Formats: sequence, structure tokens, C-alpha cells
Amino acid sequence: MGDDHRHLLPLVDALLADGNALEPHPATDEAFRPSQGGYYCQLTKPIDFAVVRALPLSDKVHLVEHADYIWCEHCWAEIYGGGYKRPEVG
Repeated sequence: MGDDHRHLLPLVDALLADGNALEPHPATDEAFRPSQGGYYCQLTKPIDFAVVRALPLSDKVHLVEHADYIWCEHCWAEIYGGGYKRPEVG
């Protein structure tokens, strides 16, 4: 796993400590998994944004509460909550 998204691990750790869980993946137990668009972390429950807001955040980390995900414009990694729905393109 590359180090470029390591700064997002405390967010995932806090969400896991608060009762969320990683969506199981057949190839890895790592929190962040590679995809064509960059690394992502899939959680089973919706993100508790109050937990995340209590942490120090870079101004490059964006909380997208209405769509249940977090993304970083620095490394393009994303954290998806269990309620995340991919935007429709049309």
C-alpha cells in the first residue's frame, strides 16, 4: 500500500472505534484498496461525520455528508460509508 493516503487512516480508525466496520474484500484486509481511480475504503455503515469533524483535518479533505463519503484532493483517496450511492452520469 502506498503512503500517499496514510493521513486518512486516523479517520478510518476513529470510525471503526465508533462501531463502523470495513466491508469485507476477498483480496485484502487493508482498509484502503486500490482501484483504477485511486485508493478507496468501503465501510459497512454510514459515516458518523461528527466523529470525523472531531479530528484534525487538512483543508484538502472534503466531507460530503449528503452522499456519505469523504475524499481527499491531495491523494484522490475516498472513504465510502455504507449509505454511499455513486452519482448517476447522464
